[in-house]
Amino acid sequence: MLHIAALHGHRNMVEYLLLCGVPSDRLANGGLTASHLAAIKGHKKCSLYLQTFSKFERKSNNNMTAKDFQDELKKLLRKVKLSLLSEEDEDTIFSDYDLTKTSKILLEKKSIGMGIYSISLLRKYALQNRVNFSLPENKKVKDAISNDISRLVKHIGCIDSRYEGRVVEAGSVSENIRLFLPDEMDFNVELNNFSGLDGGNINILSREICKEKSQLYLKGELEIYLHHKHNDEEMFSENNFIDYFYNATNSALKTFVFESPNISVIYPGIQKTRVGIALFLVWSEASQCVLLPSIDLVPTVLANWPKDNDLDSLPKELQDMVADIPISIACYGSNQWRYCLSRVESKIISNLSEDKQSVILACKLLSGFLKTDWWYPDYYKNLYRVWNYTYLKVDSPVSYVIKTLFFKELSEHIDSDLWKKNHFFDRVISVFMGMVKCNEEGKIMQAAQVKSHLLPMFESPRFGDGAIDIINFLLELKDGKFNPND
Repeated sequence: MLHIAALHGHRNMVEYLLLCGVPSDRLANGGLTASHLAAIKGHKKCSLYLQTFSKFERKSNNNMTAKDFQDELKKLLRKVKLSLLSEEDEDTIFSDYDLTKTSKILLEKKSIGMGIYSISLLRKYALQNRVNFSLPENKKVKDAISNDISRLVKHIGCIDSRYEGRVVEAGSVSENIRLFLPDEMDFNVELNNFSGLDGGNINILSREICKEKSQLYLKGELEIYLHHKHNDEEMFSENNFIDYFYNATNSALKTFVFESPNISVIYPGIQKTRVGIALFLVWSEASQCVLLPSIDLVPTVLANWPKDNDLDSLPKELQDMVADIPISIACYGSNQWRYCLSRVESKIISNLSEDKQSVILACKLLSGFLKTDWWYPDYYKNLYRVWNYTYLKVDSPVSYVIKTLFFKELSEHIDSDLWKKNHFFDRVISVFMGMVKCNEEGKIMQAAQVKSHLLPMFESPRFGDGAIDIINFLLELKDGKFNPND
């Protein structure tokens, strides 16, 4: 209880618990005291208050004090550009209830704070802030987490053999487009005991979904039918596929010991996501760095490409690149399934030229200016929402929408000359324009529904929320509005 109160900066609760006799130096995972946890979440006063109750300065398993954690948090905030807003800008956000104005301030001030005054500088800093995993410090984090996640999945398989499987990296790290910090990693677990490939024990069938069920679906809700060879109906009913995976992971973590001394679990520890589970960790290394990685772990079943796909819309060399790479399906509740293209996406994006990667990196950078991460101190999280009778979150394009429209750009602009530096702006703004609806005069009206480029018949559309503000910013950036020399 003390550690949770400290994490949330509830000083009154911390004081009450200490006065009730709860030891201030009781250790959590990784040898972390409540003071350490308050420090890493930005609750400086709470951390200092806890330290006054300790008879001596406690150090973590990695020989770090709470003061060390405070110092490392400051470095993290600088790295993700959270400290670029002036007090005046912050006051404007806190006192206003206009989401558009908040988005405008975040985009402009963060860009200017990074030195982005032009389209060419946007390209430069998008590439410059990509995490370089060839550097020893980043490679060490990636390799250690990957190794321990593989070990954890083996442990999960011992708890529930149905989840034995191969761990595959996914997401921005495997795509080589991670920005700022190596603090988020995605993994799929391709299960050994279930297969939707030819000759496998699962049939993957699609049927047209009823409009009453979801107005956003275009066609096809996937249903799983099991062959008699492995008739585990209970696992594939209701939300059991995810629930059982969560239960097995939770049980595994109770006895699992991380091989890396730098990794420990932090509250909330483990949570269900729409398609799997999320793990929340601390990476701490004395005199090096502190990170708060989140790990997404998704159980998947290997599958063939459905017949109704648009893979052939991609340039021929990209089609050939992924011809032998299987896709998979992931469950998102109540025995509903969706295709997962993460291995295909990783293979394509990680092998693109720098000119092409710079486009998706710039899109991610601008969208990231409007997003928070789970570990941000509450003070900074409040900059990304406004109060208008209820809290409203600043809109930002989701990764899925950016990625699917980027693949559309790859399909429609095959000539490599159209991806060179002089066309960088055209490609970036085209991605965001795909997220909005325009009237007959070309005026932007509202966010549009974006359907999957490669599997338009099997994915529900997503809205391009947040794109309008980014488009307006890009047009002003192109016109030189933020140039300090003007």
